[in-house]
Amino acid sequence: MLPHAVHCLAFADSSSVQSLPWIAHAMIGVCLVIGAVLWLAGRKVIKPVFSLLGAALGGAIGFLMLPEAISSVAGIPSPYIGLGAGAIIGLMGGIALLRFAMAIGTGVAFGVAGLLICATYLHMTVGLSTPKPLGVPSAAALISNEPTPLTRERFISEGVAPVAQRVQGFVRENSESFKNTWESQKEQDKVVLGVSALGAALFGFFLALFAPSRSTSLATAMLGSAIVLGCSIWLLNAFEAPGRRYLEQGPIVWLGVWAAAAVLGVAVQMKSGKRHQHSSAPQ
Repeated sequence: MLPHAVHCLAFADSSSVQSLPWIAHAMIGVCLVIGAVLWLAGRKVIKPVFSLLGAALGGAIGFLMLPEAISSVAGIPSPYIGLGAGAIIGLMGGIALLRFAMAIGTGVAFGVAGLLICATYLHMTVGLSTPKPLGVPSAAALISNEPTPLTRERFISEGVAPVAQRVQGFVRENSESFKNTWESQKEQDKVVLGVSALGAALFGFFLALFAPSRSTSLATAMLGSAIVLGCSIWLLNAFEAPGRRYLEQGPIVWLGVWAAAAVLGVAVQMKSGKRHQHSSAPQ
């Protein structure tokens, strides 16, 4: 099985995901579309895509984080306030700090890749520790009257549902899962995992910062494919798509899928760039 920390980082538990309000899944859908454009055409549309991606990610962060501080503002559930404020801040940051934002995104992509590679190596050689069950109710269990599947009836009734409570349950459940997983690892493994992720992230950050023209295709393909994979599996869990059990694959499989998707994205972008150069060349 994929080491628990990496698995939770990429794909939250399906029952926990289903406990969120419909607008959370709509935001993930927007991120999926933006990620697909970034993956296959990032070199051409880097400026508007990164601006929209900044708005989407900022809105998602605000949606999940603000309920931990306050439940509502002037009668409006705090997740919606966080969504709006985070989207505005993310959009402004994406526009004003494009190069720096791209460097951060590339660093995150390389960092996750480094973490996956290191976790795969440790899992196959020394074996990573499996965390003990938390023994706490899931986010879905916190809402006893809320149906788990994301049905049409649930879409209609979302307006009066306890949105902040469900978001708080989701954040706390997954935060405890991360913490439990990390604390269950040996100190030596923690150091190796941390150094690998940090080193890869710094490499990606400085590569995008100081060599943007050469790294644009690679950076956007890696980041875009990671967003597409993560958002796709999130939505498959949210809508209880058939065959979800096949998503439970080992670290080598997911690392290979991501690498293949990134290579495909680079190839598509390079081919598109050559076609554009040929069409614009003087006859």
